[in-house]
Amino acid sequence: MGAVRAIFVDQDLHSCLLSQSKHLGMVIAFVKRCCSYVVHYIMKIKTLVLTLALGSSVLLTNEALGQEVSTSEEQRQIQKTADAKTLSDLKDKKSDSKLEAQEAQRVETAATNSAKASKSAYKTEKKAQKARKHADAQAKKAAKAKEKLDN
Repeated sequence: MGAVRAIFVDQDLHSCLLSQSKHLGMVIAFVKRCCSYVVHYIMKIKTLVLTLALGSSVLLTNEALGQEVSTSEEQRQIQKTADAKTLSDLKDKKSDSKLEAQEAQRVETAATNSAKASKSAYKTEKKAQKARKHADAQAKKAAKAKEKLDN
């Protein structure tokens, strides 16, 4: 009886395992189906999110380009103002340089004239010294001649 009972338990166990394996197969099929639905919906969600991201990036890019244009216009205006200021400063420096050059020219002319006058005065003084020397020599000769006459 023990052997018969073991056979029945063995058959019950076998039938139980078969039924469990059928249930396990059905559970696996259900999970696979659920996974395929989940993957399908994840793909749809990805597509939706990517579409929204792309659309919003286009809108943000257009808005940024609009700001960039205004910023670019502002930069052009700032650059134009800076260029005008630089040009004005350069013109002022040019006129200052021109005035300094004219003053330097006047000083140079005055120095040249002064040098010429100094040279002329030197020559005149040299001639005067030579004339005095000559006159002294003439006076000595005259004194010697008078001395001879007096003796």
